[in-house]
Amino acid sequence: MISSRPDAQDTWLPSLGAPPPFRVRIATAAASLAVLALLAVYLLFPTEMALAVSIDRSGLRPALARSEVIYGSVYGLRGGPVAGVTVSLEQREDRKWTTVLSVTSQSDGTFRQVARLPEGEYLVVVSDGDRHSRLAATRAIQLAPGYAYRITVRLVRTGIILLFPVRAY
Repeated sequence: MISSRPDAQDTWLPSLGAPPPFRVRIATAAASLAVLALLAVYLLFPTEMALAVSIDRSGLRPALARSEVIYGSVYGLRGGPVAGVTVSLEQREDRKWTTVLSVTSQSDGTFRQVARLPEGEYLVVVSDGDRHSRLAATRAIQLAPGYAYRITVRLVRTGIILLFPVRAY
């Protein structure tokens, strides 16, 4: 029976059983607010696509000792190969950067180029054209003759990543 008194026992419907304890109701309300707050943050700051670039250096055979080999692979979000990504080396000349080498990943996601470039500092510029809003990444590298440079590019998501703990999976 529901009465006009603000007593919790009287306002609770008898068919639902005993009302939950006060702390359970507070915890449920707090969890609901937390989920709403996280959802709001996710909507205000969505994840974005980015390119992650790593560079490793190793020595070459004596026959290629005066050359540099630029090679590597490009991977998508799920680890599969990505074709059409351009990897360029740029060198600084009179306060501007000039492209001195450019190679594009093949259908299997790999690329390779042998070059004879002067020793010095270069920028590795990776771009995927216009497939993902003109993504690009830049890394500085010091080139020296007689080394192979493996460049690994991964398409990744950046931003706030939320994990919601749910008990009923």
